[in-house]
Amino acid sequence: EFRRVLFRSNHILSSIMVKLSVTLGGLSPFKLRLPSLIAGFFLTLGVFWLLKRVESWPLRWAAFALVCLHPLLLDFSIAARGYSLSLAFFVWGLYFSMERRYLVAGVLQGLAIASNLAILFPVLALIVAVAMLERRIKPVLNLALPALLLAVLIAGPSLRRAHKDDFYT
Repeated sequence: EFRRVLFRSNHILSSIMVKLSVTLGGLSPFKLRLPSLIAGFFLTLGVFWLLKRVESWPLRWAAFALVCLHPLLLDFSIAARGYSLSLAFFVWGLYFSMERRYLVAGVLQGLAIASNLAILFPVLALIVAVAMLERRIKPVLNLALPALLLAVLIAGPSLRRAHKDDFYT
């Protein structure tokens, strides 16, 4: 049954991590949500590190509270889906992009895409932003190639079997 759900899901990496969590710890609602819960923690930590660049501490903490206490983010952080996992990888990829560590950022963005395919468009926007800011091909390739290659390697086998009815719209 899980195999059928895994191949009909667009939360592929998240489904794999849920399978691993359930296999190691047994089936329970907590074990189903454990990967998302851990990802929610790292998402919060990633937002904190992104906001360390903001010099005004009241503005930094207000932004942190507004982002981390957003009702949709809190709701998605406990759902047994790939939303929080994808956002956590994306936020950390964004952080490493700001640090100009594009290879690490590319790997994280690839994991974000494999966690939830809906994050593909923000990842593509990040790649375009890096291209416009850097104006050199090497940083763009260091970001784009690992991201797309890793996403295809992880999500490709499931997507090959997918039909249009397997997606939301």
